Amino acid sequence: MTNLAAFLVATSSSGLSARQLQSSLGLKRYETAWAMLRRLREAMAEVAGFDGLVIVHAEDAETIERATEVSGRRRRLSHYADWALTRPHDAEVAAISDLIEAVRETGCRTHILHLASARALDIIAAARAEGLPLTVETCPHYLCFDADSIPDGAAEFKCCPPIR
Repeated sequence: MTNLAAFLVATSSSGLSARQLQSSLGLKRYETAWAMLRRLREAMAEVAGFDGLVIVHAEDAETIERATEVSGRRRRLSHYADWALTRPHDAEVAAISDLIEAVRETGCRTHILHLASARALDIIAAARAEGLPLTVETCPHYLCFDADSIPDGAAEFKCCPPIR
């Protein structure tokens, strides 16, 4: 027997009733800017009320914006390594640090998608050791490839967060 689960996909938690949230197994939230953390915390508090799950792609938009401004002026973004510099390790670490604070505040079960930066593992491990309801996963391409081996212009390897 196969168990299938559907996650509610939302661009905003506003307008979603408690019934809609409760009928889904979790809330998968796409945000254009991590600066919307306050709204994410509100959603997490509501989802925690029925022991739901929030799934987060964790990259800090402000860190990415700053890195893109610097990299875009000095580098050719058709080079994979230069493009990867626009989404630095710090973008994941900053977002995950903020997310851990939100988990601590709300008690919401939270899953981090597509971890690419090993630099975030220590804070994730510490949060889990603290008993916070936090899980994380990575993808095979982050384990099998490295940025130094990706040829320039190879768009099939372009993903977010980037292969490191």
